[in-house]
Amino acid sequence: MLELIVVLAMVGIVVAIIGPRASRAVQRARLDRAASIVANDLESAFALAARQRKPVRLTRGTATGTVQYTLAVRSTGTALLTRHLGRGTEFSLTSIAFSQNVIDFFPTGRSSQPLNVTLTATTGTRCVTMTRAGFVRVLPATSACN
Repeated sequence: MLELIVVLAMVGIVVAIIGPRASRAVQRARLDRAASIVANDLESAFALAARQRKPVRLTRGTATGTVQYTLAVRSTGTALLTRHLGRGTEFSLTSIAFSQNVIDFFPTGRSSQPLNVTLTATTGTRCVTMTRAGFVRVLPATSACN
């Protein structure tokens, strides 16, 4: 019986040491995954504009504390995709910041302007950049957002 108590105490100590590290690793993985999803959505916006043969507009959520964005057909406003990344989702981001409030994607494969997206969670930030020509990339975690 004494051996069982000693083993349980040792397991408790190990869990107390490893628990916070594992939690941070999971949160970083969520942030990385959210950045990949944003990058994929930006690339998809170019493809959607070409497929629809109409400009597609990206708008960020305007409500205070909203961590979302929408892709919609520019002329009709028909939503093609709305992405929520804030609390209550699997990503639990605290904020998302766009360098531009509205971006248009044209069927020609260009956008109205370049874009920087900064994703923030409790464990840090990640940046996604996009050029007007459609080059999208997730910056390394050590890079500063521009």
